[in-house]
Amino acid sequence: MKKMKKLAAFVLALSMIAMFAFPAAADDNTDKVDEVIGVIEDGVYVNDYFDIAYMLPDDSYWFLSEEELELQGGISKALLSKGSLDLADLPDTWIDMMMQNQAGESMNATITVVPEEALAVYETMPLNTIVEMSLDSLKASVGSAGMTVKNAEIKTDHGFNFDDCCYVTLEVEYLGMTIYERMIYLYEDGFQLVMCSSSLDESKAEELFGYLFILDDDTEEVEYADEDPEVDDDEGASASLSDLLGQLNGLLDQLKEGN
Repeated sequence: MKKMKKLAAFVLALSMIAMFAFPAAADDNTDKVDEVIGVIEDGVYVNDYFDIAYMLPDDSYWFLSEEELELQGGISKALLSKGSLDLADLPDTWIDMMMQNQAGESMNATITVVPEEALAVYETMPLNTIVEMSLDSLKASVGSAGMTVKNAEIKTDHGFNFDDCCYVTLEVEYLGMTIYERMIYLYEDGFQLVMCSSSLDESKAEELFGYLFILDDDTEEVEYADEDPEVDDDEGASASLSDLLGQLNGLLDQLKEGN
């Protein structure tokens, strides 16, 4: 269990330095934080700012509480501080959601305030180009903290329906384990969101993204983020995914009525 807690902290650490190519500015604006953070309700994480939702894959997973997220964030920063990384150089970043199971499989959502000097870059360049600029810094930073990035690749044929996103695959050695990471980067009006899955099983790291959905503000409907989600042979699991589309539509309506 202790090893799994370290694994969770490591996953968050990677997400926290996902924008290290752009050091923090002293005047980073966090006034819109209340608009950007998501909510967790009825086993579903919903973030209206980025128009996404994420459900628990099954009842073996759980969402961490705010207190647990704060603890994991502190452990992650301590892990990073062991290397050459100066945490003062990190843009303002916080963990909006994390879910995990006993096996250490996890998905987290990390939000970063894009520094003012980098806004023009985000407004004019595709995310693939921006993330590519940060990969070398990410490798060097995690390497100095005792982690080894064996493989890092930007996938252009990921099949996700977002207007603009970057999908990164990582293979990292840490604590004697090979950990498989998958990251989706999204950007919206001054903020970056990284959805990061992690597993000791490569196929599982990819499978966890099958529970990510896109919320359509115009039609008030929900669609799979993956344009061709795999169909589970287990009838009950397939039915739950299909039913979730309707449930999410109802949840989205409730959230809009509450605003």
